Amino acid sequence: MLLALAPGCPGPAPAARGPAQPRRIPEGLARREADLLREVNQARLAHHLPPADADPDLARLARRQASDLAERGVLSHADALGRDYAERLMDPALGLAGGWRDAGEILARNNDRHPAAAAVRGWLASPAGHRETLLDARWRRVGVGVAQDPQGMYYLAALWAAAGR
Repeated sequence: MLLALAPGCPGPAPAARGPAQPRRIPEGLARREADLLREVNQARLAHHLPPADADPDLARLARRQASDLAERGVLSHADALGRDYAERLMDPALGLAGGWRDAGEILARNNDRHPAAAAVRGWLASPAGHRETLLDARWRRVGVGVAQDPQGMYYLAALWAAAGR
């Protein structure tokens, strides 16, 4: 399993132009995303933290990042345009409803039968800061995204944000 982490990004996002049109999520991936949100919140509860609230704007960005990674076959905080999660959050063209005070992203790639559980286990066991991001009490909102490449590899993204939006 491969993991990636990027710590917080300060600063508010500029005002958005308007909401983006919702896209239909394939049923299998929607189930995988629900699994990931459940696993994330079970891990937080097990460590005496409140569950994170699902945020549809963050989920849209996390889903877009997971899809981009699956299409390119890489695990990176940079998207195909070279933007990290902080830059993606501040892009007014993405239609976000407001600014974020602080944000973080954790990623995983695996072909486990239970990809969400494997990702969260990996994040919790990671010495590279993934555990700290997952269990950071500042993060109260999360968006998760899951994509699968043609070879069956899953790409999972959790995009976190602190209050201030």
